[in-house]
Amino acid sequence: MSAVAAPHKVRIEDPVLVRDLVAQGAKVIGDYGSFSVLSADDSLLTGVSNRIEFADEWNMIRLNARPINTSAPEAKALRRAVGSFTGKRLHLLQFAGPVKERWLAGLKQNGVQIVSYIPENTYLVYGDAAALVRVQTWAGASEFTQWEGEYSQDLKVHSKARALVSRRSDGTYEAATFAIQLIADTNANASTMALIDRLKTAPLKVDYQMTPYRNLVVSIPSDQLDTLAAQPDVISIQPYVQPKLRDERQDQIIAGNLVGTKPSGPGYLAWLASKGFTQAQFDASGFVVDIADSGIDNGTTSPGHFGLYRNGDSSSSSRVAYNRIEGTLNPGGTLAGCDGHGTLNTHIIGNYDGYSGFQHQDSAGYSYGIGVCPFVKVGSSVIFDNSILNDDYTSPNFNTMASDAYGSGARISNNS
Repeated sequence: MSAVAAPHKVRIEDPVLVRDLVAQGAKVIGDYGSFSVLSADDSLLTGVSNRIEFADEWNMIRLNARPINTSAPEAKALRRAVGSFTGKRLHLLQFAGPVKERWLAGLKQNGVQIVSYIPENTYLVYGDAAALVRVQTWAGASEFTQWEGEYSQDLKVHSKARALVSRRSDGTYEAATFAIQLIADTNANASTMALIDRLKTAPLKVDYQMTPYRNLVVSIPSDQLDTLAAQPDVISIQPYVQPKLRDERQDQIIAGNLVGTKPSGPGYLAWLASKGFTQAQFDASGFVVDIADSGIDNGTTSPGHFGLYRNGDSSSSSRVAYNRIEGTLNPGGTLAGCDGHGTLNTHIIGNYDGYSGFQHQDSAGYSYGIGVCPFVKVGSSVIFDNSILNDDYTSPNFNTMASDAYGSGARISNNS
């Protein structure tokens, strides 16, 4: 017997077509007002393909280790009863369509901690046995949940980390450096850190927390990945890559100037010129990119860094168009970019550095400081004001912020 084809997911904006398909047996997954998501067999979609948008990609859970197609029989077979265990474990739940607030609220009401959203329409959650049993019961009774299953150890290890497993001639394994992410859980972390202390071949490079994560970089024998991944608080294990300054390399990659898989060489400014881009064009247009972030540089339109001036010349005109607080300034808050976050993103976008030699170029001649658009003006919408409070968010009105930026010439907004 041939296998029965799984129904398609489709996104439809025409309410009349939705009613017609439902009358013929299609199932509504979710009504989103301006569109609906339906599950429908091939036979129902014949002749209407030009009026629908297929959304079968929403059946995928896109994990670093490997994707899971939750409509496939092998994925459905992974749905097993949680059973009893001590402590807490990680678990995956996928909704059938774009997540609605009430769906997510229902998931939280089962007593699990939401760890992270994962494409597509999936959440990684953390809970004890009782909470995960409630999740399974709730998911089984909910038409809008598609799949749930254990976040098992094989899903935690990136394929590139497994590629580092190397056995020596004497039967032992080479050590490699890995970036390991845990969920921050004092009880579970104690056991995992004790294991890491036994396995590590050098002191920890990195160990810091950023809610809800604990992030580590450590060297361990490459055959111990699964041993570590079996720990219930481990979220992911990936190869660690030492960060390097590569500004112009990234520009050339974005431009598509490649030889094989590598940048073709320095010359991004020349490439922009070959495409007809000039500083004069941007001067005439007054085009601004709004940076909704912490402040830029010294918080004025006369910044301290030469790269934010026309042609990288601090005796010329500044390309910082405005600096303003959006929302409410907190006690001790400032327009200046004291934490560096807004400043960093501004330079990635628009820094100009046409100088050569030490401090401006690496050994291959790539500039450290050429932004993607080194002619554009930038504007600072400060929504993190580096105040003396633990929470320096200014609670802006986003409509007002966008309107203010547009009125000042901004036509692109960066919200990193």
